[in-house]
Amino acid sequence: MVDGAPIIDQWFPHQPGWLTELRPVSADRWHLVTVEYFSADGPDQIEVFWKFESGSRAPGPERRGEAGPGSPGAQPGQGAAPSGAWLSQFWNNIYLRGNPVLERTDAEINFDWGFGRPAPEVFRAYFSARFTQTVYFDAGEWEFTVRTDDGARLYIDDQLVLDKWYPQWAHTYKVRRTLTAGNHTLRLEYFEQEEVALIKLSWQQIGLPTPVPGAEITFTANPPQVAPGQCTNLSWNVQNAQSVYYENQPVQATGTRTECLTATRIFTLRVVRLDGSEETRTATVAVTGVQPPVATGDVQITLTWNNTANLDLHIVDPVGNEIYSTKPIAPNGGRLERDANNPCTVATSNPIENIYWPIGTAPSGQYGVSVHYFSPCFGEGPTTYTITVRNNNQVVTTQTGVINVGQFIDVLTFVR
Repeated sequence: MVDGAPIIDQWFPHQPGWLTELRPVSADRWHLVTVEYFSADGPDQIEVFWKFESGSRAPGPERRGEAGPGSPGAQPGQGAAPSGAWLSQFWNNIYLRGNPVLERTDAEINFDWGFGRPAPEVFRAYFSARFTQTVYFDAGEWEFTVRTDDGARLYIDDQLVLDKWYPQWAHTYKVRRTLTAGNHTLRLEYFEQEEVALIKLSWQQIGLPTPVPGAEITFTANPPQVAPGQCTNLSWNVQNAQSVYYENQPVQATGTRTECLTATRIFTLRVVRLDGSEETRTATVAVTGVQPPVATGDVQITLTWNNTANLDLHIVDPVGNEIYSTKPIAPNGGRLERDANNPCTVATSNPIENIYWPIGTAPSGQYGVSVHYFSPCFGEGPTTYTITVRNNNQVVTTQTGVINVGQFIDVLTFVR
């Protein structure tokens, strides 16, 4: 293993012989090489060495299966599969990042690899996959069944309907959705961390849907702009819901909170609908005038740019938590503290977005940093952005680039 990623995996008795793999590694840094060995019966021999492969490309800033600085990576829906088949893509990391190491078509998602691997190109552990297909459905209520070990996410027409993106033993989940007659795009994303690898998907129609009243939600800040140190009133009113959470704390369906601010902040209202699904609303309160520095902590990633466009900072932490505008708070304490130019009606020409982990909460490992050009608020075109990464309040790296409308760029990764 190099830096924890399996390179050669031949954990069974076999005859003497050389096992060779070619892998790119990043230059100008230390790498942890781990060799594990067992003896079934003698004679015993183990030798390990490495060398630069003559004629190969010199090592660059990326590792196999991961996006290097500035590389866009693979996006959902890339490639094509024949009608009735799944487009299956595999990555040798658990974040679906970079270019896939394997693309193929599969007739169904019914995989139980056990302690094996999906294909020779794919790691036995710490890999991820994305399966995409467009399927015709009759109108009515459909039940989708996902069995997974470890994490899985199911999207229907780009809407997340099942989110179990964490390590776990084999478990079966069911989710019901009412679909209109016609074609619908299914996307199942999966990652395998360790031990058994398993992912299956099936669906069946369970009859015409029983109408469930949709949740009616209002969530506002009055006023939406304050001077440093002034207060605003957050108000909400929710109908047809199981439960309501303000800043992840349970509250009544109707209520208010007074918040006094020294910096722009995004407040979150999470609603559990009657059918068990969830919806999140946010209210941004902008602090005008002179503002104090952005919040700092164990890890701090700051995005700035040069116009009134709406860019989004997107972070994936070492345990797979994603933090961005619609997922502003992670379970381990990481949070989006500034979300500039969202909405465009309060756009500024000196925007800043900031994601940080308070002291003592940031996990160790690799972080992925991406930028999304969400909206040209007032017709802006290509935009110059700057990413600054700090660890323990010390600048680790700064990177500048240009992003076009609609682009999602994996800018860099760093290890804490």
